[in-house]
Amino acid sequence: MKKNIVVAFLLSMLAFPGAGHLYLKKFKTGWSISLITLCALIFVVYQIVKVILDAINEYAVGNISGDTGELAISVSKQLDSGPFDPIGLAMMILIFCWVAAMVDIVRIGISKKTPEPK
Repeated sequence: MKKNIVVAFLLSMLAFPGAGHLYLKKFKTGWSISLITLCALIFVVYQIVKVILDAINEYAVGNISGDTGELAISVSKQLDSGPFDPIGLAMMILIFCWVAAMVDIVRIGISKKTPEPK
């Protein structure tokens, strides 16, 4: 059964990076991209939840009022980690994996359409 490159591209673009590679039975590449993306995604979600829970704790203790502006300032102070921003780095890894997966699917599609030299 011939695998459709357009379906693989859409899987990598819309579903999850690496899904298109898995569809094309490029398991090593697909699982590698998926694992790196999943780790970065888990890290970002964990950090954001941690910041939100810290802000809720500050509110519960009474250090900040329920004013949305004050809550936003508290959250932004916690997210501002100076020159090394781990959440920003993880987001760049996520974007890189997404783009790299799509570019690689296009590369695979082009190489399959090009006739092999004799």
